[in-house]
Amino acid sequence: MDTYYKKKIAALLSEHLSLSDNEIIDLIGSPPKKDMGDYAFPCFTLAKVFKKSPQVIAQDLVSKLPTEPVFQSMEAMGPYINFYLNKSQFIKDVLQKVLTWTEEDFKSIAGGKTVVIDFSSPNIAKPFSIAHLRSTAIGNALAHIFDYIGYRVVRINHLGDWGTSFGKLIVAYKRWGDEKALSQAPIQYLLDLYVRFHKEVEEHGELEEEAKTWFKRLEDGNDEALVLWNRFKEESLKEFNRMYDVIGVSFDHYWGESFYQDKIDPVLKEIEDKKLLTESQGATIVDLETCDMPPLLLKKQDGATLYATRDLAAALYRWDQFHFDEMIYVVGGEQSLHFKQVFKVLEMMGHEWVEHCEHVGFGLIQFKDGKMSTRKGKIIFLEDVITKAKELALEKIKETEAEKSDDEASSDVDMDERALKIGVSSVIFSDLKNGRLKDVLFDWEEILNPRGETGIYLQYTHARLCGIIRKFETRIGPIEYTERGEMGSVTEEASFDIAKELSNFRDQVIYAAKTREPSVIARYLLNLAQAFSTYYRVYHVINEKDATLSQERILSVLAVKKVLADGLRLLGIEPMDRM
Repeated sequence: MDTYYKKKIAALLSEHLSLSDNEIIDLIGSPPKKDMGDYAFPCFTLAKVFKKSPQVIAQDLVSKLPTEPVFQSMEAMGPYINFYLNKSQFIKDVLQKVLTWTEEDFKSIAGGKTVVIDFSSPNIAKPFSIAHLRSTAIGNALAHIFDYIGYRVVRINHLGDWGTSFGKLIVAYKRWGDEKALSQAPIQYLLDLYVRFHKEVEEHGELEEEAKTWFKRLEDGNDEALVLWNRFKEESLKEFNRMYDVIGVSFDHYWGESFYQDKIDPVLKEIEDKKLLTESQGATIVDLETCDMPPLLLKKQDGATLYATRDLAAALYRWDQFHFDEMIYVVGGEQSLHFKQVFKVLEMMGHEWVEHCEHVGFGLIQFKDGKMSTRKGKIIFLEDVITKAKELALEKIKETEAEKSDDEASSDVDMDERALKIGVSSVIFSDLKNGRLKDVLFDWEEILNPRGETGIYLQYTHARLCGIIRKFETRIGPIEYTERGEMGSVTEEASFDIAKELSNFRDQVIYAAKTREPSVIARYLLNLAQAFSTYYRVYHVINEKDATLSQERILSVLAVKKVLADGLRLLGIEPMDRM
């Protein structure tokens, strides 16, 4: 609704200015202090046109502006025109909007456009580590955000199930493999083999060539290589799907790199037909020197294809399948050059739709003592992080349950389920509250902190809101808001602050989609929760001596709950009714 009030200001000012409504809206900001109003229009840019000082222009314009019910007053304050909202009317408008909106009110924003989102994309035969969290959490949140505003969202998991790393695993397994160990703990065992290979190669460099040979055999359809590869892949997918179930993530398609193997030759032929292929030291490349980029390598000397080759095939296939309006790759920032090269080659091939392809990068998750590395075995499993978060949450829940009577106490199963939800919430939110381009320092204390800017804090706030509503319905009765009448008496400053936060939700969701930045939603939810906390410390929502006032105040509680729940779901977090 923030845009709604800016449009009101633009409509008032446009009668006296040569600026368009959008130009006026772009200039409107917020005063630095609450007592200076709610919106401010600067008059600096008008000085040349009117040949007057901004201060005089502000005074002249204010004297000409007609009365507008949504504004209590409009004042010239130096070079600004400051607008003060009619608080009672504002609160009523916001609550009416929030409490009556439906999914369709948001679905109409995008008008049925299609967005393809490529995210998570873990490597087969490697564990689902905390390093995979960023792409998974950011991509999942973006999928929810785009879906919320009306996009048809296609979620693709571009599994890393092809490449020379599988040649390395095949070599490692053939040399040191143990079928019993593989059957008992496949992912951990494959990781151990991968780490061992890289230790052994330091003294036996010939292992690298042997790995390349086995990968080439895999590409050529060698039976032995395919049997081992399929075994590694099947075991990995079981593990990945188990973790995806835990964190509440799903995909429309698991199209890994291997999926595009039979689609590569037509792509290479198209590139060759357009005279873009070049031989360089026995390898096949696209020369990008004129674009100030290194060449894009498509085939090695031995004829093996590369990640880039498969990405080109994937992009073309996805366009043929979906004719998307946007395609987003949620992949680490270190791959920025790779995507610039791929997009440039698609452009050189004449595919204009590449303009709608975008690499949405993000920073690394780091340990306090450096970057994670699968090769060195320096890795933290995501499951271990969630398990530890769950255990700590369970301790807190049991402390609370111990104070309840036998009739009120929860079952062990219920406590376990709540603890898992809290653990998942805390881990996901700890990632998404950070701007995606920033590196994130992995810190147990920060992730599992039950206070402060955490997922646990937001879950606690939502559960408290649900508790207030339950208590209200028991003591006062049903909540009335479809025919609630006038709300002129609700003008407390804290109620107004809540309404202002609520009014920003729609714009924040749109901005998060536009910037591909889930942290916009995360920071917004923290501000909303803090506004409610301030309100709750000052005002008694349930007042049995004044049911009318209680009915008015509970509407703010209900609206905050609704927006907080929607916002958490946009981040891929299921809101909890009880803690």
